Amino acid sequence: MIPKLSHSPKRNPADILEEIAALPLENNKDIFSGRDHDQVLYPQQNFL
Repeated sequence: MIPKLSHSPKRNPADILEEIAALPLENNKDIFSGRDHDQVLYPQQNFL
């Protein structure tokens, strides 16, 4: 048996998804875009 580590009240999954959906995709003032993030994680590899 795995003990419950969180003592927070149970939340409805639909409410959680609604809260996530309301988050902005990217901050307009952020100079490090999602594309930049992806290029750091998954650099293009040239296989010749």
